[in-house]
Amino acid sequence: MKNTDLPLLLSFLRDNKIPNIIKKPITFLGISKQPHYENVWSNIYAFFLDISGEHGFEDLFLSSLIEVISKKTGKQFTFDSNFRITTEFTTQDNGRIDLLLCNDYEAIIIENKVFHLLNNNLDDYWNSIKVSKKQGVILSLQAIDCNNIKNNKFENITHIELMNVVMDKIGKYISGVSDKYLIFLKDFYQNIINVTNSMEKELINFYFNHSEKSNQIAEIRESYIKHIICHVEDAPKHINEKFEKPQTLGKRFTYYRNITHTIMFSFNFFYCYMKHFQ
Repeated sequence: MKNTDLPLLLSFLRDNKIPNIIKKPITFLGISKQPHYENVWSNIYAFFLDISGEHGFEDLFLSSLIEVISKKTGKQFTFDSNFRITTEFTTQDNGRIDLLLCNDYEAIIIENKVFHLLNNNLDDYWNSIKVSKKQGVILSLQAIDCNNIKNNKFENITHIELMNVVMDKIGKYISGVSDKYLIFLKDFYQNIINVTNSMEKELINFYFNHSEKSNQIAEIRESYIKHIICHVEDAPKHINEKFEKPQTLGKRFTYYRNITHTIMFSFNFFYCYMKHFQ
């Protein structure tokens, strides 16, 4: 560890309010380790966009999508409620349209983006759908500069923009809806919030403005942990007892155990505890 000015760090800690880290609610997708998988999001959208689906929300998602498209284009957008939903639709050049809402004469072509860059052949997507009325949509986590969208027939809508409209309109649809699907919908919404705002702006600004001192404090903590680990691992040598092989449970605590004694420590504080069970 580099030489550290401890009085300066102590002064920094006294004089600056460190933002609290607010833990985001965990979601089902988070539990399943799939919070940002694009194909999973596409399948969920497809489920809720089906106006006759068993979820019971009818045209909630479709009407919300239409509302946002109208706002983005500055024109009143309409779409027939009699349509088919296809995921991973194969294009002429063997591309994949994430979500296609289509009937015999109109279509909404949706490219779903979470973290991946927009490098898809949108012209191929557009030309592969042979209907007279088409609208392209790029769903993305963050807003995309229009200069980076190579086909001007596609409008960029963020996931949170769409879902905010859904949640604003939901009150008109929840009567008679199963609690199960209401929970699913709210959980999906929370998941999108979690992924969109992976770190609070206050924390980002704090670290950006105080990165050097924050890194120094982190180095001190790491050195402290290594120091404690070294002493705990050395402790059995000073006790006239035979201990089992050390066990490590993540980075929370380590313990040495035999029938009569236990040595344990945590990173919040260090202590040796020896208990006789006889």
